[in-house]
Amino acid sequence: MIGKRIKELRKSYNLTQRELASFIGTTQQQVVRYESEKSEPSIGRLKKICDLFNVPADWLLGRDHQPSVVQPSVVWEVDVSALTAAVGPQRARTALMVLGVRLEERESNGYQNGIE
Repeated sequence: MIGKRIKELRKSYNLTQRELASFIGTTQQQVVRYESEKSEPSIGRLKKICDLFNVPADWLLGRDHQPSVVQPSVVWEVDVSALTAAVGPQRARTALMVLGVRLEERESNGYQNGIE
């Protein structure tokens, strides 16, 4: 159950296995093991997955059928240029997507032009 839900979350955020692995501090091969139910994440990694996707552990573990995702009440102000310079364009794009940051049209065009 947990592997199926990890894969479902990862795909819903358009993340690759490598990107998810980077966010939770493991390898792409380990994410493959999680998703294929050959291994289960440690408690520490389970917490990171829950925090990343903003879902309760009970849902991820299959104990609850509704993810009951709580929308964060945080307003993000992002300097896209600084973020890109700090972590690189691919990781910056992924981080913005996971955080659900919506860029203004001007910023979005500049950001996309900078990474393509």
